[in-house]
Amino acid sequence: MMRAMTRNFLIVLLIICLAGCSTQRKADNNPAKVGQETPALQYWRSNNSYSPIMWIEADLDNDSRMDTVLIYRETADKCMLCVVLNTVGGFVVSESTRAPLENQIIQSKDIDQKPPVEIIVSGSKNGKYGYGIFRLENNQLIDLFADGMNDCC
Repeated sequence: MMRAMTRNFLIVLLIICLAGCSTQRKADNNPAKVGQETPALQYWRSNNSYSPIMWIEADLDNDSRMDTVLIYRETADKCMLCVVLNTVGGFVVSESTRAPLENQIIQSKDIDQKPPVEIIVSGSKNGKYGYGIFRLENNQLIDLFADGMNDCC
């Protein structure tokens, strides 16, 4: 049991280390929050009452347009993850899924070398850590792999 947990931890650590250089931004200290928000974040704010905690920009669907993956706080003890997809017809917001409450990290990585690009999320809640790998399909975030997400979300 312990050997399997150690192996899983090392695999996830390797994936995170190999993950591409997405630009992760925290809303608290992000220059884009002060008058230089991306059009995707402006769209999000105009259509939602929740403020983003952090986000990354990445071309998830290989269409040469930057999409935005964001974590927002829904309540004091509940964070959510969604994607603001930049399409030819405008922005489309995906369905949301639970996200870690604290110490969030979002990365994008083309793990399987074909679109869409996978999204790696990790974080904690009350000292319990978890991570997940998601893919956006048909405007839904599909959980490909997760460990401890029920404890940190």
